[in-house]
Amino acid sequence: MRISLRSVGVAGPGRRLVVAAALTVVPPVAAQEFETPPTLRAADVLPGEALKGPHHEVADEVASDGVGLVFTIRSTFGTFVAPSRELAELRIAEVGAIAQLKELGRGEMFASGMVDSVKRKAETLQNVVEDPEGTVHEMGRGLKGLFDRGRQAAEDAGDLVQSGDAAGGGAPTLDTTVNAVDEVLGVNAARRKIARSVGADPYSSNPALQKELKRLADALVAGGMTADFAVGQVPGTSMVTRAAGLAWDLPPQDLRARNETALEGMGCDEDTIERLLDSPVFSPTLATELVEAVQDLGKLEGRPVLVALAAGARNEAEARFYRSSVRLLAVAQAEGRTLRRARGYGRALAALTGDGTLLVAVAVDLLTWQEGVKEAVESPVPGARARALWLTGQLSERARMELRARGFQVREGARRW
Repeated sequence: MRISLRSVGVAGPGRRLVVAAALTVVPPVAAQEFETPPTLRAADVLPGEALKGPHHEVADEVASDGVGLVFTIRSTFGTFVAPSRELAELRIAEVGAIAQLKELGRGEMFASGMVDSVKRKAETLQNVVEDPEGTVHEMGRGLKGLFDRGRQAAEDAGDLVQSGDAAGGGAPTLDTTVNAVDEVLGVNAARRKIARSVGADPYSSNPALQKELKRLADALVAGGMTADFAVGQVPGTSMVTRAAGLAWDLPPQDLRARNETALEGMGCDEDTIERLLDSPVFSPTLATELVEAVQDLGKLEGRPVLVALAAGARNEAEARFYRSSVRLLAVAQAEGRTLRRARGYGRALAALTGDGTLLVAVAVDLLTWQEGVKEAVESPVPGARARALWLTGQLSERARMELRARGFQVREGARRW
């Protein structure tokens, strides 16, 4: 409250001037209830070597949707709009991989095969990016929707999934599934082999990378080449190795069978398994990484709940969010936190610890104070004596203050894996 003094003059015939002090109560300016997502600079978020390379440059302005960051990467092979730091780093590394693959394709090894493969190649995935001005848009495919249903934060994840609230509503990523003809001809095996040579994911949603992998794989098969070759992994692309290289070594049907067996062993029901493995936003590689991350939690009670929530991912950014959030729970476990039972916290993942703390794992870049976040953190959690939030990124100053005021223990910048 602010008190203002102002002079009041009262005058009239036969009356002397009287000056009195009048009190005026000025109400305080109402604080903005929620934050406007900030705009950041790429140099403040990414390491210097990632900002510019021989084939790419990251736009200086980095937008935020209140949960994640949105990067624009302009490259020789197209412009990529990535709705998370992880996807931005991956796209930057894939630019280097594409450059390596183009150089490989110029060699004598592929020369004759290129001529033969052009005669029979199908104009499908290869037409997704035809010129360096093309843009691979991933805008609108970020994480903001994770907190759209904050009022349901205290509900059990199983109920949330069964109600259908955790699924649908987002555009799928690029379909990187393989076709039967290419499988028979050996093109798919060649694609995995070529991807391995540069450490890239053969099922990446990057159409420019897929275009180059398919072009070289067609040439490799058309030319009858079977010899091994190596280009050298591009730094940053070998994230696929966290799935033990299985995406390079096994055809997708074998990966699926392996993942089905693992999920059944965890107690997941048939519907959950099918929703995850049939999901257009979980590539064979990403699904394998998620399954392995859940396995790393050992015999934690309630693991199927985590898988069920992940199966409701609506875009690739959300799929990666769930995979990384599971890994974050595994980090907490590895650091000595005793996790007793997995559960959902709205659409986020959490676990009750031995001392009764609800540990919420959130793999996001920047979390600001939004309506959905407020509703989530204010929802009661029966059985929890305390609540903790671990996130891989950072909280805004306002979000940090609001969370602590509501009794949350907060850990920022937690190790991603």
